[in-house]
Amino acid sequence: MPFRLLLFLTLSACAPSGGTVVEGDAQTDPTSVAGPEDAEGDTAPDTGEDTGHNAVPNDGPPVVLFINELMAANDGAVEVDGETPDWFELYNPGAAEVSLAGFTVTDDLDEPGKVVLDETFLVPAEGFLVLFASGDSAPSGHLSFKLSSEGEALGIYFPNGSPADRVEFGAISDNLALARTTDGGPDWAVTAVPTPGEANVVD
Repeated sequence: MPFRLLLFLTLSACAPSGGTVVEGDAQTDPTSVAGPEDAEGDTAPDTGEDTGHNAVPNDGPPVVLFINELMAANDGAVEVDGETPDWFELYNPGAAEVSLAGFTVTDDLDEPGKVVLDETFLVPAEGFLVLFASGDSAPSGHLSFKLSSEGEALGIYFPNGSPADRVEFGAISDNLALARTTDGGPDWAVTAVPTPGEANVVD
């Protein structure tokens, strides 16, 4: 039975349980794009290990967001109102809800402002937001681009243009998800147990 979602799903974090990691032609260790330079001038990988670039530069508390899970070849594993769009999940480890008004998302890192989000996109505290890469931005929660099962890049940017999180991934098979092994953690794996809007399930 496919995993069914309500449109524009936001859920609070829940405790992870056991799951199965699938080895195959999908890339199990995505190479994140180069991030900001560290204190010694070296380029730090943007994998979630270095959250300094995730903190929006302002006078308030830092905001940290992670691209936490994605499915680029949804062939019935996850249904949304009878459709099976590609999707990706954002994770907010902070203690306050984050409004994505003015944030941008893209599948082309040379075009970081490809899709501008509005105030209806909210990531709950210590929770998740699922965005549907259906290629049709008309339904709420959907975006005007699709993910490529052959592999590509995905990024989310703060309103000031600085990157919140970016990742590049390789080819991935139908109905497999690429997920951080722990929510917001540095390591990734391919799994046959997609958990959109919930804590990742990866062994």
